[in-house]
Amino acid sequence: MKRLTQIDKVKSGLVFLSYLCLMGLGIACSEENILGVHLWDLELVNFESGYQYEKVTFDDGVEMPYVMHSPIVTSASRLPLIFVLHGSIPQGTYKGEIFLKYLAVPGLPETDAIFVAPTLRSPHWTSQKALDQIKALIRGAIKADWPIDPTKVVVLGYSNGGMGVWYMTGQEPELFAAGISIAAEPVTGSLKGTNIVPKYAIHSRNDEVFPFANVQLKLQDAIDHGAPIVLAPADNLSHSSVDGYAPLLREAQPWLLQILN
Repeated sequence: MKRLTQIDKVKSGLVFLSYLCLMGLGIACSEENILGVHLWDLELVNFESGYQYEKVTFDDGVEMPYVMHSPIVTSASRLPLIFVLHGSIPQGTYKGEIFLKYLAVPGLPETDAIFVAPTLRSPHWTSQKALDQIKALIRGAIKADWPIDPTKVVVLGYSNGGMGVWYMTGQEPELFAAGISIAAEPVTGSLKGTNIVPKYAIHSRNDEVFPFANVQLKLQDAIDHGAPIVLAPADNLSHSSVDGYAPLLREAQPWLLQILN
């Protein structure tokens, strides 16, 4: 039997309270105005194995396209849900597509997870609006009876999306079982929740946008103060080498499976 650490105990309680809030039961939720989704958009999703191109509309009228990858599911399936937050390079409607197809899915093949790669519909992934939209998607997926386990939600991000990983897990640690940041630097103040949410950070020593030394300094300080962070340095990869990070992400897979299982 897995032994619960103090972090596990704290996180288990937070996840339970968050679940009550997400289901709209109120007793754990302090927000008066909670962003919602048009639930039928999520209820109509057909979980066929492979890639699907979908969209969801929020209550404020904003539409968010997303690419999804699903394994084979059954009526009894309760799978991890992994959000994949894209960087700023892609154009087009489904901006998360290349990060899903060339990084997340090939990098985490044994997780048996449902992957969702949304297109950013706010100024930055490190914004409250983006976080509210992700929360609305989680809440909607639960209400639409997606075959997911709400205690196994993971957020993975690349570049700007990686900054979103640090921000979202710092602001709402109770929502996420784990976070994976690739080619990104934590924004100021975003490390406050990292003593609860385990993180895996992959960063190249050759990153020309976020210098490795800066990232290492920030993360090592958090690690020294007890944060459950793994820093995995990479060599000979530029900031934009998206598919080049897939083998390094695969190396993170045992770490993630241990958390999810």
